[in-house]
Amino acid sequence: MTEKKIHVLDVGRMPYAEALDLQKRLVAAKKSGDERDFLILVEHPGVVTVGRRGNESHIRLPREALAARGVEVYDIERGGDVTYHGPGQVVGYPIIDLKHAGLDVHSYLRLIETAVIEALRAFHVESYTREGLTGVWTRLGKVAAIGIAVSRWITYHGFAVNVLRGITGFDLIVPCGLTTERVTSIEDVCGSPVEMKDARRELTAAFARALGAEAVAAQGDLIWKEAPL
Repeated sequence: MTEKKIHVLDVGRMPYAEALDLQKRLVAAKKSGDERDFLILVEHPGVVTVGRRGNESHIRLPREALAARGVEVYDIERGGDVTYHGPGQVVGYPIIDLKHAGLDVHSYLRLIETAVIEALRAFHVESYTREGLTGVWTRLGKVAAIGIAVSRWITYHGFAVNVLRGITGFDLIVPCGLTTERVTSIEDVCGSPVEMKDARRELTAAFARALGAEAVAAQGDLIWKEAPL
């Protein structure tokens, strides 16, 4: 068994701002000498995020109108354009040291794609990447979006995989700036119900394997509770 571990924090449903704060605390902890790698798993209430290359025209409604619907909008540090998170997605935020993992940004993105593709096989969903783009697609459309940020070789932000059928909110944006993009979910493709806990389990296991690590539950005395931003 590998000695390398990734510590998994499954925080359930959490507002986007709180999850972003948690990521930044873990990044700060690692910069201060914490050698552990982490994977945060979360499900967000409806939120639109705009990456560094985001185009405001890819948000279909004014921000005030979105706020009236209870959908928040955040301008964030990750790469990529505009995306949507909401109930029915598994969102993963790996906090890892790329240098210690022997990865650069490009190989790390490919690692995430490989892990998602492997996890989807557990649900009999065949998926693939597309040349020149980041993410994972199926025969029915895009099933996973990926966007990361890196600070002193430590990663944050990550991936979002659509699990349940009928996720609402993608109509509010032009997903990832691709005007003809279709968005789908694991349930849409496999045609049968999928439990969120099963999706979280398979994604965790596949990501850990791709990283050459063992996934372990994070302990309650984590430094992030006190770590400064």
